[in-house]
Amino acid sequence: MPPDLQKLFEAQARWQRARALLPWHEKIRMAELMRATARSLRGESASPTVESARGATPPTAESGPDALARTARGG
Repeated sequence: MPPDLQKLFEAQARWQRARALLPWHEKIRMAELMRATARSLRGESASPTVESARGATPPTAESGPDALARTARGG
């Protein structure tokens, strides 16, 4: 294995071990930050928070495979 690839694998292993030691609330904070960053890099709006999802409208009869098929047919 090339030495630079070995160093890359060792650095990745150190990062994974360090991250495994973090408390859950920090892991969740980091995941939310990464998700928001990825969306902003793709030009999408920021990801919704759990709080905003709680007030979301539940699925209706207009959602699901039937609605998707109607949309695909143009109706």
